[in-house]
Amino acid sequence: MNLSQDQKLQQWNDEQVHIYIGNDVLLIVYILLGLIGNTLVMIVYKYKMKQNVDDRYFIPWLALLDLLACTFRCSFEFARKMNPVNFRGSVLCKLCWTPVNITGLSSIILLFVIALHRYLKVCRPFGKQMTLYWKRVALGLTFGISLIPTTALAFYNEEVKVYNSELNVTGFVCEIDINGIDAGFIVLIVFATVFILVIMCGMLLLNILIGRKIYKQIHFRMKMTRVDQSAFHKPTTSVEIDQLPSVSGQFSEDMSKSANSFQQRKAVKKENMSHTFSYMFMMVAIAFFLSYIPQFIILFMSLGSDNLWIDKSKAELSLLAFFREMFVWNNIVNPVIYGYYDKKFREKSIHLMRCNTCCLCKSNTVVPETF
Repeated sequence: MNLSQDQKLQQWNDEQVHIYIGNDVLLIVYILLGLIGNTLVMIVYKYKMKQNVDDRYFIPWLALLDLLACTFRCSFEFARKMNPVNFRGSVLCKLCWTPVNITGLSSIILLFVIALHRYLKVCRPFGKQMTLYWKRVALGLTFGISLIPTTALAFYNEEVKVYNSELNVTGFVCEIDINGIDAGFIVLIVFATVFILVIMCGMLLLNILIGRKIYKQIHFRMKMTRVDQSAFHKPTTSVEIDQLPSVSGQFSEDMSKSANSFQQRKAVKKENMSHTFSYMFMMVAIAFFLSYIPQFIILFMSLGSDNLWIDKSKAELSLLAFFREMFVWNNIVNPVIYGYYDKKFREKSIHLMRCNTCCLCKSNTVVPETF
């Protein structure tokens, strides 16, 4: 039975679709987790928490970017897996890639801004800090800078033809045609690679400096605690007893010590809270590094081969897709990190979910009719 080119293409496409069924299920799970988690973060941090606004300022914005990045990327990947070798239209390809790249890159830049903000708070507490004005400027620059490389890259995303020698048919994928790249594309890739590496190295350096400062503060506090404890347990000699102040003087001295102790405990509590936020954003940065490295590797693998997603076994294709989509983990795991480190966020989130659950149960309760 002789099949037409369209029938052969459809047969090839259907075979490829079945390979990615497991990946499709994961993409749906990613979308649900990203929507639920990041929406909860935006609601709680924006409307339910009024304390430490300075430390938490960027969290709702990062959650918004994570939500959009997760939704755009997973939806686009799902569409490509439904049409793995039959994705038609260069314009559609460009339109799909643009929001994916903008939100993804904006999220990376904002993580660097957050690291810089934490560095100023922890390592330069008496120096110039990010005011509300400069925070808004940083957000504007985050979105503006991300537009430059993603807009340029969109020109190279197009419908690319791939050939299947077994079926003697040509398919279509939404990728970068490495056979048609020019000097401009090479410059763009080099610039984008260097830019991302600079951002990643900057984040790494800032977090190392923050960690070192926190270590010094904790070490100093422990040393002072040991000194205070040794002074408290020091035995009093007979000469020192004769030199003790009067009762009224002792009471005044005790009150002064009590006030100083209260101020010290308050300062320690504030310092501990600052350390907690620093730990939290460090974990966010670590999650970014772990999720982005596979994406970076596969990107360069795809640039080196125009048949990376064709000349592979079914298991290899599914595994490659899994690693490529690991970048989405960066947009999903942050709410879990907030919940672990930020006690207030955890409490407010549980309270909000309980209230919504109770309201839903009451609305679904059927009131019996009375006669």
